[in-house]
Amino acid sequence: MRLKKYIVSLIFLAFSALCVAQNGGAALHFPSTTIDIGIVKEDGGSVTRYVEAINRGCAPIYIDDVVVSCGCTTAEYPREAIAPGAKVQIGVTFDPLNRPGRVEKDVWVKERGCDVATRLTVVGYVEPRERSVEEIYPFDMGGGLRLRTTSRAFGYLMQGCEAEERIEYVNTSAGELTLEMRSEVNSGMLTVEYPCVVAPGASGSILLRYSLPDGEAIYGTLSDQLRVIVGGEQSRYMLTAEAIAIDNFDATTDISAPRGEISKNIIKFGEVNGPNDLLTQGLELKNVGDAVLEVRSVECSDAAISCDLRGGVSLAKGVTSNVTITLDCSKIANPDELFTARIRIITSDPLRPMLTVKVTAIPAW
Repeated sequence: MRLKKYIVSLIFLAFSALCVAQNGGAALHFPSTTIDIGIVKEDGGSVTRYVEAINRGCAPIYIDDVVVSCGCTTAEYPREAIAPGAKVQIGVTFDPLNRPGRVEKDVWVKERGCDVATRLTVVGYVEPRERSVEEIYPFDMGGGLRLRTTSRAFGYLMQGCEAEERIEYVNTSAGELTLEMRSEVNSGMLTVEYPCVVAPGASGSILLRYSLPDGEAIYGTLSDQLRVIVGGEQSRYMLTAEAIAIDNFDATTDISAPRGEISKNIIKFGEVNGPNDLLTQGLELKNVGDAVLEVRSVECSDAAISCDLRGGVSLAKGVTSNVTITLDCSKIANPDELFTARIRIITSDPLRPMLTVKVTAIPAW
């Protein structure tokens, strides 16, 4: 009799331990965590698929929430208790409009009392719909000329190198269009190639080319703005281009390299009460690499922000430089809005040649 009671006690204890363990883990089991929507048409409307789950725990459970990773996806799930052994359906609806191509979206099921959410993955493919000319070329430059975009970001451009980007156009009018570009902001490093006359119905591209001469030590942001003149009329849009001039690391043979690190990526001045206040905060720039770190350029995006770090500063291995950031409140252009600016530090670090510091303040006068 004692042996029987002992065995029953062991079973009870094991069952209790299992229930306790399940309190921290998921009791809701999904035979498949993949929701395959198959091949759907982009303009065919939303599609809904269901995935089954079963409560493998020893007590009723609740689904607290189902979180989706994209606004194109929604989920429906039971709010009532799910009894042990009971099966439920979770519905996931996907809207394919303006989302052509391969689909892979995450859906997270949060079970009450469970430390880890269960991830479901929505997969499939959206067949693209036929797009209008206005959708393909959304920028109306006037006279019937439309562009696919009005800006190009070139990224990093090394010394002695050049890079090209194109902006596609189409003439939707029934007549010829004359085209002219006038420089408004000129870095001196950008050349532009475009047709002076665009035939009716013709399409093509405007070529933008940045060329950085070797040996002239040009560093930092290269920024250009071009006024577009179509048929003698000035367009409401301008073309913009930007590149970041850095060292030519391909030409370096030394295996040792500098590494620049900053102690803060964001400087928050908080609420600023005086329009004539001059406020300062600091950060540290440290060379954690194996070679001398050269500061090539330091740029502030707004006149209200200044920095005492300058291009030409050298930091030996392990050396830290204290940098002071100054906010001149009298130069904040719009005190009715949150002030945001950016500081770019260009260095000889081949892994991360540009360090960015965001500066914010809240004008309160």
